Amino acid sequence: MIAFSDAGWGTEIITRRSQSGYGIVMNGGVVVFGSKMQKVVALSSSEAEIYAATTCAKLVKLYRNLLGQMGFTQTRPTLLLIDNEPCLRLLWDKRSYSRLKHIDIRTKYAVDLVEKDELYPEKIHTSYQPGDLLTKVLPLNRWRLLGEFLFGDPLPDMLL
Repeated sequence: MIAFSDAGWGTEIITRRSQSGYGIVMNGGVVVFGSKMQKVVALSSSEAEIYAATTCAKLVKLYRNLLGQMGFTQTRPTLLLIDNEPCLRLLWDKRSYSRLKHIDIRTKYAVDLVEKDELYPEKIHTSYQPGDLLTKVLPLNRWRLLGEFLFGDPLPDMLL
């Protein structure tokens, strides 16, 4: 199971709220994905990214529990692909979290999953971030590249 999250910081023009994009890929196919306007105004791109990562972490926990109930217990942490360095540091280093008290306490959920070895945040280069499909307008070549990751096979020309 591989998860991804991304955020478009301040994308909503009037309220300046950010857009979260997240999803889970299993066995070469997308299991769940979503794109949602965040409920709060993020003060930085890192804050927007940590909100998106937390939303994704909740889904990861749900699917790990569901798979466990079906007899497919996950023995390794779920890989979470993130393209924001400060967000990764925040998830891995508890000390950095204490310096960011303006970030809502609910983001601590993702940090707890990392500490319990249920979630493994990993850096992904921005050009390969599948969450961009859900948060940004992309050129056709990026759609093709990210579509291959999400759906396994190259997308036919008639679908693009």
